[in-house]
Amino acid sequence: MRETLADESSVDASPSRTTGSRRGFLASLFPYFEDRVSPEFYRLSGKLRAIGNALFLTANIILAPQVKSLGFDPYVHWRVFIVFCCVHSVDGLLGAAIWRGKSLRERTLRRLTYACVIIEAAATVFAAWAYGSVNSPFIGVSMLFILIYRLAFDQRIGLTCFATIVLCQWIVVGSELAGWIPPQPMNPSTVDAVYLMKSREFGAQVYLTIALGLTFVVAHWAVARMRHKDVAIRMLRESLYAAERGKVGRHTGRTLRDTYAIGPLLGTGGMGEVYAGTHVRTHRKVAVKMLHPHLVEDAQVLSRFRREAEITGKLGSENIIHVIDVDEEDGHPFLVLELLEGQSLAARLKSGGMLPLPEIVDIMDPIASALDLAHGAGIVHRDLKPENVYLCRRSDGQGTTVKLLDFGVSKIRGSATAITREVAMIGTPDYMSPEQATGDADDVDARSDVFSLGGMLYTMLTGVRPFDADSVPALLRKICDEEPIPIIERDPHIARDVVHVVAIAMAKKPAERYATASELARDLRAAATAADRAENAALAERAKKLTRARPPAPRRARRDSMTTGKTQPA
Repeated sequence: MRETLADESSVDASPSRTTGSRRGFLASLFPYFEDRVSPEFYRLSGKLRAIGNALFLTANIILAPQVKSLGFDPYVHWRVFIVFCCVHSVDGLLGAAIWRGKSLRERTLRRLTYACVIIEAAATVFAAWAYGSVNSPFIGVSMLFILIYRLAFDQRIGLTCFATIVLCQWIVVGSELAGWIPPQPMNPSTVDAVYLMKSREFGAQVYLTIALGLTFVVAHWAVARMRHKDVAIRMLRESLYAAERGKVGRHTGRTLRDTYAIGPLLGTGGMGEVYAGTHVRTHRKVAVKMLHPHLVEDAQVLSRFRREAEITGKLGSENIIHVIDVDEEDGHPFLVLELLEGQSLAARLKSGGMLPLPEIVDIMDPIASALDLAHGAGIVHRDLKPENVYLCRRSDGQGTTVKLLDFGVSKIRGSATAITREVAMIGTPDYMSPEQATGDADDVDARSDVFSLGGMLYTMLTGVRPFDADSVPALLRKICDEEPIPIIERDPHIARDVVHVVAIAMAKKPAERYATASELARDLRAAATAADRAENAALAERAKKLTRARPPAPRRARRDSMTTGKTQPA
């Protein structure tokens, strides 16, 4: 899988460069490339078109009685008014059909959009003629239409808008020069100097055509030549998507590999962004994970990103997120994941603080099961934290399913994807094991995940992180040299055996911890069900040996970062 992605990334994904080598100077000035628009964006443009035409139609009706105060020829004005009412009505109905036509295929959406573009372009030229053809304020509107349609849509739609405006403009000016229609029909009492001589009007039309052409070429070149050509498109698309549900991200509105339509931004991390998406043919809802643009050239980050697909592809568990696809678009690698509905464990803790013990047991069991499966396959997660545990709502509404996420920094035993000693200290520091904090990759094994799981158990029981510091180096030093504040001090009513389970899981030496995550979950469940009985003597003795050598971390004067929502820097 990694080799395939590497081969694909070495090939220039932009057809414009290949075509340019065949067409020489013309291609450098006017490069050709495909920039497909998603069905969601067609529908959104239809929504805006329907609303916009309704507003324009209302404005025309309000201004219609003011013809005399505006100094226009009433005979011409009312005919222009009727034409514009018809144009806005037809264009608005087409926009509504695009917007509300959920069952319309992409080809139909595209054809309806073509019809709207032609109607709008021709109407703009008609308005320009009514107010003075080559010297009309509507010339600026024509340029704006060309710019918007080239930036927002693909090359052919933008070219259709440009060609329609230029063709209609020449028809109007040619008819004026032939004497078939008058210039400035709305205000014939004042004739602009440009219409006194036919050569002047013809020259003005030539200059206007050049200006319209340059507008299209500049917009097209901006889309083609930017490092990520969708930057120019997004300047418009982000403003359009702002009215929709969800957050707007840098990839919102794109369609990847003609297959995955990207919707709202769901979340952002240090490595990338996760979007809601839809498979354009099956309409299946998915999540799409994209790298940040500044990390695309980082070989180590790319390796980590692809490792997530490699690892999750080896594991098949209800409690591990499924990777559906892995590919890249224009040099941007992406993962397609199952779309989860619910909330992360971090969000659950932030909203409710410490969790009741029965709920903790129900969360820990499936996490332990998923980790045992990964460890059995020789995989160490190395980045366990509440943000990477997701509590999903079941489709039948009965309870939740716990999902383990983000195997991007995992270590695979005996694989070339194992990270070297120099970069072994990867992951979120808050729940990092001591051996991982020291950067010793050789000592990082399944018991490192057990330590992190014990830290998460501490947080679920107390509502705060086990270690807290003002800087990453200070935090790592505490993880290696200090014990967390005893749970019993934070909650005197907690069962002693539960405290012992956490102490064993968070032992500084790997050999002194639980050997597997399932052992931790087993003892936790036993401690929870035996809360009213005497403590387990063997468990208590084992825990006491682990904690007597080091003092607990001192209490901090300020509130803990878990309760304030502050995130430690990674």
